[in-house]
Amino acid sequence: MPVAVSCPENNHFHLRAADLDAAITSKTKWVVLNFPNNRPARCARAPRMREIADVLLKHPQVLIMSDEIYEHLRYDGVEFCSIAESSRN
Repeated sequence: MPVAVSCPENNHFHLRAADLDAAITSKTKWVVLNFPNNRPARCARAPRMREIADVLLKHPQVLIMSDEIYEHLRYDGVEFCSIAESSRN
């Protein structure tokens, strides 16, 4: 059964690493990352993506599905950072 992790307005709709970590259990098989996520089309910048990668590295049983088409659909000058790039640093 899918579990949604809240990206609350009081955090500018960003995914918090601590919230993701709290949502992962021994039954978790996949994490789907979709940036920018709507509602306000926020992208995860490198430092935040690194925090997310650090959480996922603690859970090697969890596979990651990342929608990275937005690498080619940016018009605001924000640099794209994939989960793979962030975990190499």
